[in-house]
Amino acid sequence: MELTPSLAQRIVGEVQQVLQEEMIVVNTEAEIIAAVKRERIGDWHGGAALVLEEPKQLTITPAMVPELAHVKPGIIMPLMADGRCIGVVGLTGEPDNIRPFADIVRRMTELIIQEAALIEQQEYSRRGLTAFFYEWLYLSLSLEEIERRASLLQVPIHPPFTCILVQCSSEAEAEPIALQRQMESTLQRHLQLRCSVPWGMHQLLVLADSSQADVLERMEEPLLTASRAQAGAADVHAVQDFPAAFQQAVSALQTGKSGLIRYETLVLEQLLAEVSRESAADFIRKVTGGFRGDAALIDTLHTLLDHDFQLKTTAEALHIHINTLHYRMQKIKERSGFHPRSSEGAAMFYLARKMEEQQNPFR
Repeated sequence: MELTPSLAQRIVGEVQQVLQEEMIVVNTEAEIIAAVKRERIGDWHGGAALVLEEPKQLTITPAMVPELAHVKPGIIMPLMADGRCIGVVGLTGEPDNIRPFADIVRRMTELIIQEAALIEQQEYSRRGLTAFFYEWLYLSLSLEEIERRASLLQVPIHPPFTCILVQCSSEAEAEPIALQRQMESTLQRHLQLRCSVPWGMHQLLVLADSSQADVLERMEEPLLTASRAQAGAADVHAVQDFPAAFQQAVSALQTGKSGLIRYETLVLEQLLAEVSRESAADFIRKVTGGFRGDAALIDTLHTLLDHDFQLKTTAEALHIHINTLHYRMQKIKERSGFHPRSSEGAAMFYLARKMEEQQNPFR
């Protein structure tokens, strides 16, 4: 565990909430890296150098101040982690007055360091899990390699299990990491999770040891109550099927429906999954290629689709007059050959958007 300047300043801040004494934190080079009086940061501390050589508490009396560099009267103590000295913490003041607080400050500081080390270890483990799942999904790992790495990471991957991709609300005030942890904690109270992995800024990838119907029944309530979260789910019946199940979960999530959506309940998405990427790209180009470069028309089309082609609500959402909306729909017809409100046009544009969503699952 390394005593970094940011961790050291956090220690100073937290101790200051309890004790108002002046204090410093010093690294293994005897350099002050955090202090109540910030002008002391960067000074080489002669007393700390002595403590680093022989890790034990040192009382600096007024008589010792002229003999040591950049010191003040007080008490300085070694900070121990894993049996070694990783720095020094010091309290400034008349030694007899601050002695009752010295050991409290040292213990508080070491507890904060232990907590930071635990969080660092957890984050390292989470990064390892994330890397494993990315490689399982996007690299051609052999079954033996997948099972070996899963065993090292203590992730049970024997099927059947359910792959769930949870989308936390991007509009919530909390930080993305905090949202992911909140969602993870919520799900752990309702499900038997094999593992959960942060996935991007606002998503959580979950493997649940349960049938899909059971997952849906017990997951619906936490999803509805946790910041308007959504999720897509698909069953995994063989280890090699996990990448396909993940894409199915993505497709289910992208329907935009609330709660948890099972891929098996989707009909159109399963049909479109059979269309090759080349054929889908060609279809999208034929239907929307004539106005792809016109942001206003593209925005109008998406808003029409979002509002089921209801003109009044579409115009309100776009903040335009309804006559302007009619004008834009006519422009879309001229450039594509399909009027958005005709049966054929509505079907064509809806299919084009669904295909584009499947072509770009993380758009």
